[in-house]
Amino acid sequence: MFSQSTLSVPDAQLQSLAAKARLHGCLRGYLHKAADSKLKRLSQKWCCIYQNLFFQFESASVAKPLGVIFLEGTSCKPLEQSDCPTNIDVESAFCITAYQNRQHFFVALSNKEREEWLQAINDANMGRLAHERDSLKLMR
Repeated sequence: MFSQSTLSVPDAQLQSLAAKARLHGCLRGYLHKAADSKLKRLSQKWCCIYQNLFFQFESASVAKPLGVIFLEGTSCKPLEQSDCPTNIDVESAFCITAYQNRQHFFVALSNKEREEWLQAINDANMGRLAHERDSLKLMR
C-alpha cells in the first residue's frame, strides 16, 4: 500500500492509476533523479504526470512505479546556480518540494523540457487552480 501523510492508496488502485498515467499522462518522458540535494548521483527514471500524481518508473517498459509524488500542495521551482554542482546544467534542473518539505531533485534533458515539466507539475496542483479560479471571480 502506498502512503503519503494521510493519503493511502491500495496497491491495486495505484497500479490502475500507474497504467493510466503511462498511457494518458499529460506529460511523459525521461528525467534524471538526484539521490540528494548535492545532485552527485543521478539515475534516469521514466516519469509521467496523471491528474495530480507524479509517477516515476525504472523505464518506459516497466509497469510498476518506483515512486509517486502527490502534487497537491507542492511547489516546483527551477534550481539556482548556487544549488547545483558544476557537473549539472542549472538550466535543466528543478526541485519539487512536497509534503513535510521533502525535496525531490530532477534534471531534464534540456531547458525547454524543464520548462514543460515545471508547467505541467504546477498545473497539476488542483489547490492552486482553485485559488486562481477564486481570484478571477473576485476580479469580476
